[in-house]
Amino acid sequence: MVRQVASQSSAAAAWDAEYAAGRYSGEPPVAFTGDILAAAGQAGLTRGLYIGCGNGRNYLPLVAGGLDLTGVDISAAAIAQLAARAPDRADRLVYGDLGGIPSGPPGPVEGTAYDFRKTRTIGTTWLDHALTDLDRDGDGRAWVHLAASSGVEPGVRLWAGEGYRWLQVFTGDPLDPDLRRRALAVEPMTCPPNAFVTGDDLLILSPGEAITHTWGIDVL
Repeated sequence: MVRQVASQSSAAAAWDAEYAAGRYSGEPPVAFTGDILAAAGQAGLTRGLYIGCGNGRNYLPLVAGGLDLTGVDISAAAIAQLAARAPDRADRLVYGDLGGIPSGPPGPVEGTAYDFRKTRTIGTTWLDHALTDLDRDGDGRAWVHLAASSGVEPGVRLWAGEGYRWLQVFTGDPLDPDLRRRALAVEPMTCPPNAFVTGDDLLILSPGEAITHTWGIDVL
Protein backbone atom coordinates (compact mmCIF):
# COMPACT_ATOMS: atom_id res chain seq x y z
CA MET A 1 0.00 0.00 0.00
CA VAL A 2 1.20 3.50 -0.72
CA ARG A 3 0.34 6.95 0.54
CA GLN A 4 1.61 9.80 -1.56
CA VAL A 5 3.11 12.61 0.47
CA ALA A 6 4.67 14.83 -2.14
CA SER A 7 3.73 16.14 -5.55
CA GLN A 8 4.99 18.45 -8.28
CA SER A 9 3.09 21.28 -9.85
CA SER A 10 3.54 22.51 -13.40
CA ALA A 11 3.39 26.02 -11.93
CA ALA A 12 6.54 25.48 -9.88
CA ALA A 13 8.94 26.13 -12.76
CA ALA A 14 7.11 29.33 -13.67
CA TRP A 15 7.30 30.61 -10.11
CA ASP A 16 10.98 29.65 -9.90
CA ALA A 17 11.60 31.88 -12.93
CA GLU A 18 9.61 34.72 -11.35
CA TYR A 19 11.61 34.60 -8.12
CA ALA A 20 14.91 34.24 -9.99
CA ALA A 21 13.99 37.44 -11.85
CA GLY A 22 13.48 39.31 -8.57
CA ARG A 23 9.76 38.91 -7.94
CA TYR A 24 8.72 40.66 -4.68
CA SER A 25 12.35 41.58 -3.94
CA GLY A 26 12.35 44.70 -1.79
CA GLU A 27 8.56 45.05 -1.85
CA PRO A 28 6.82 45.95 1.43
CA PRO A 29 4.35 43.53 3.03
CA VAL A 30 0.69 43.88 2.13
CA ALA A 31 -1.67 45.52 4.60
CA PHE A 32 -3.41 42.33 5.66
CA THR A 33 -0.38 41.20 7.65
CA GLY A 34 -1.42 43.66 10.33
CA ASP A 35 -4.96 42.29 10.26
CA ILE A 36 -3.66 38.74 10.67
CA LEU A 37 -1.49 39.68 13.63
CA ALA A 38 -4.39 41.49 15.28
CA ALA A 39 -6.79 38.57 14.72
CA ALA A 40 -4.24 36.05 15.97
CA GLY A 41 -3.64 38.12 19.08
CA GLN A 42 -7.34 38.35 19.84
CA ALA A 43 -7.75 34.59 19.39
CA GLY A 44 -4.63 33.76 21.40
CA LEU A 45 -3.01 32.01 18.43
CA THR A 46 0.77 31.84 18.13
CA ARG A 47 1.42 29.03 15.61
CA GLY A 48 0.23 28.37 12.08
CA LEU A 49 0.86 27.24 8.52
CA TYR A 50 1.61 29.81 5.82
CA ILE A 51 0.74 28.31 2.42
CA GLY A 52 2.39 30.21 -0.41
CA CYS A 53 4.98 31.91 1.79
CA GLY A 54 7.07 32.89 -1.24
CA ASN A 55 10.39 34.53 -0.46
CA GLY A 56 9.10 36.06 2.74
CA ARG A 57 7.51 39.39 1.83
CA ASN A 58 4.59 38.72 4.19
CA TYR A 59 5.90 35.69 6.04
CA LEU A 60 8.78 37.49 7.75
CA PRO A 61 6.69 40.37 9.15
CA LEU A 62 4.24 37.84 10.58
CA VAL A 63 7.08 35.94 12.26
CA ALA A 64 8.54 39.21 13.53
CA GLY A 65 5.10 39.98 14.94
CA GLY A 66 5.24 36.90 17.15
CA LEU A 67 3.77 34.10 15.03
CA ASP A 68 5.62 30.78 14.76
CA LEU A 69 4.77 29.82 11.18
CA THR A 70 5.70 26.87 9.01
CA GLY A 71 6.10 28.20 5.48
CA VAL A 72 5.15 26.15 2.41
CA ASP A 73 5.71 27.07 -1.24
CA ILE A 74 5.85 25.23 -4.55
CA SER A 75 8.84 27.28 -5.65
CA ALA A 76 12.22 25.91 -4.62
CA ALA A 77 13.74 29.28 -5.58
CA ALA A 78 11.41 31.11 -3.21
CA ILE A 79 12.17 28.76 -0.33
CA ALA A 80 15.91 29.10 -0.96
CA GLN A 81 15.67 32.90 -0.96
CA LEU A 82 13.61 32.90 2.22
CA ALA A 83 16.01 30.52 3.96
CA ALA A 84 18.90 32.81 3.00
CA ARG A 85 17.06 35.82 4.42
CA ALA A 86 16.12 34.05 7.64
CA PRO A 87 18.53 31.15 8.32
CA ASP A 88 17.01 30.64 11.77
CA ARG A 89 13.71 29.73 10.08
CA ALA A 90 15.18 27.29 7.55
CA ASP A 91 13.93 24.25 9.46
CA ARG A 92 10.39 25.64 9.34
CA LEU A 93 10.27 25.98 5.54
CA VAL A 94 8.86 23.31 3.25
CA TYR A 95 9.20 23.01 -0.51
CA GLY A 96 6.01 21.43 -1.84
CA ASP A 97 2.31 21.97 -2.23
CA LEU A 98 -0.93 20.81 -0.66
CA GLY A 99 -0.74 17.68 -2.80
CA GLY A 100 1.92 16.60 -0.33
CA ILE A 101 -0.61 16.33 2.48
CA PRO A 102 -2.24 12.87 2.54
CA SER A 103 -5.91 13.31 1.79
CA GLY A 104 -7.25 9.79 2.01
CA PRO A 105 -6.53 6.18 2.93
CA PRO A 106 -3.59 4.28 1.42
CA GLY A 107 -4.11 2.72 -1.97
CA PRO A 108 -2.69 -0.47 -3.48
CA VAL A 109 0.65 -0.28 -5.27
CA GLU A 110 -0.25 -3.02 -7.74
CA GLY A 111 -0.11 -1.67 -11.27
CA THR A 112 1.57 1.59 -10.22
CA ALA A 113 5.09 2.96 -10.48
CA TYR A 114 5.46 2.45 -6.74
CA ASP A 115 5.27 -1.35 -6.71
CA PHE A 116 8.71 -2.55 -5.63
CA ARG A 117 7.62 -5.81 -4.03
CA LYS A 118 9.77 -7.55 -6.63
CA THR A 119 13.29 -6.43 -7.51
CA ARG A 120 13.40 -3.89 -10.31
CA THR A 121 15.24 -0.71 -11.29
CA ILE A 122 14.06 2.53 -9.70
CA GLY A 123 14.95 4.40 -12.89
CA THR A 124 13.32 7.82 -13.12
CA THR A 125 10.56 7.05 -10.62
CA TRP A 126 10.10 10.00 -8.23
CA LEU A 127 9.63 8.65 -4.73
CA ASP A 128 8.61 10.65 -1.69
CA HIS A 129 6.02 8.24 -0.41
CA ALA A 130 4.97 6.39 2.71
CA LEU A 131 4.45 2.65 2.25
CA THR A 132 2.41 0.44 4.57
CA ASP A 133 0.81 -3.02 4.71
CA LEU A 134 4.39 -4.30 4.53
CA ASP A 135 5.36 -7.90 3.83
CA ARG A 136 7.23 -9.42 6.80
CA ASP A 137 9.37 -12.45 7.46
CA GLY A 138 8.93 -15.02 10.22
CA ASP A 139 10.53 -12.66 12.75
CA GLY A 140 8.08 -9.88 11.93
CA ARG A 141 10.64 -7.83 10.04
CA ALA A 142 9.93 -5.83 6.88
CA TRP A 143 12.92 -5.60 4.52
CA VAL A 144 14.18 -3.13 1.94
CA HIS A 145 16.97 -4.27 -0.40
CA LEU A 146 18.98 -1.78 -2.48
CA ALA A 147 21.72 -2.59 -4.96
CA ALA A 148 23.36 -0.91 -7.96
CA SER A 149 22.07 -2.10 -11.31
CA SER A 150 25.65 -3.00 -12.32
CA GLY A 151 25.77 -5.62 -9.59
CA VAL A 152 29.40 -4.72 -8.93
CA GLU A 153 29.06 -2.43 -5.91
CA PRO A 154 27.86 -3.97 -2.65
CA GLY A 155 24.22 -3.46 -1.80
CA VAL A 156 22.52 -2.71 1.47
CA ARG A 157 19.39 -3.92 3.17
CA LEU A 158 17.33 -2.35 5.91
CA TRP A 159 14.94 -4.12 8.23
CA ALA A 160 12.19 -2.68 10.40
CA GLY A 161 10.62 -4.46 13.34
CA GLU A 162 6.92 -4.95 13.89
CA GLY A 163 6.52 -1.59 15.62
CA TYR A 164 7.26 0.18 12.35
CA ARG A 165 4.16 -0.07 10.17
CA TRP A 166 5.34 2.48 7.62
CA LEU A 167 8.39 3.14 5.47
CA GLN A 168 9.01 6.58 3.99
CA VAL A 169 11.03 6.32 0.76
CA PHE A 170 12.66 9.37 -0.82
CA THR A 171 14.72 9.64 -4.02
CA GLY A 172 15.78 13.23 -3.34
CA ASP A 173 14.46 14.75 -6.56
CA PRO A 174 13.63 18.18 -5.04
CA LEU A 175 17.16 18.61 -3.69
CA ASP A 176 19.90 20.73 -5.24
CA PRO A 177 21.38 19.21 -8.43
CA ASP A 178 24.59 18.11 -6.71
CA LEU A 179 22.56 16.11 -4.18
CA ARG A 180 19.62 15.00 -6.31
CA ARG A 181 19.16 11.22 -6.63
CA ARG A 182 22.61 10.52 -5.18
CA ALA A 183 21.12 8.13 -2.63
CA LEU A 184 17.85 6.59 -1.51
CA ALA A 185 16.49 7.52 1.90
CA VAL A 186 14.35 4.93 3.70
CA GLU A 187 12.89 5.83 7.09
CA PRO A 188 11.02 3.33 9.27
CA MET A 189 8.05 5.12 10.83
CA THR A 190 5.46 4.17 13.42
CA CYS A 191 2.82 6.38 11.79
CA PRO A 192 2.27 8.05 8.42
CA PRO A 193 2.73 11.72 7.54
CA ASN A 194 0.00 13.99 8.93
CA ALA A 195 -0.77 11.51 11.72
CA PHE A 196 -1.11 14.34 14.23
CA VAL A 197 -4.17 15.40 12.24
CA THR A 198 -5.60 12.04 11.15
CA GLY A 199 -4.64 9.97 14.21
CA ASP A 200 -3.60 7.08 11.92
CA ASP A 201 -1.34 4.72 13.91
CA LEU A 202 -0.52 7.60 16.24
CA LEU A 203 1.16 6.56 19.50
CA ILE A 204 0.32 8.67 22.53
CA LEU A 205 2.56 8.34 25.58
CA SER A 206 1.60 9.60 29.01
CA PRO A 207 4.26 11.15 31.25
CA GLY A 208 6.71 8.47 32.35
CA GLU A 209 5.71 6.03 29.61
CA ALA A 210 8.20 4.76 27.03
CA ILE A 211 8.15 2.64 23.90
CA THR A 212 11.00 0.96 22.02
CA HIS A 213 11.12 -0.34 18.46
CA THR A 214 14.04 -1.84 16.57
CA TRP A 215 15.46 -1.56 13.09
CA GLY A 216 18.80 -2.34 11.47
CA ILE A 217 20.88 -2.10 8.31
CA ASP A 218 23.33 -4.54 6.73
CA VAL A 219 25.83 -4.47 3.86
CA LEU A 220 25.17 -7.22 1.34
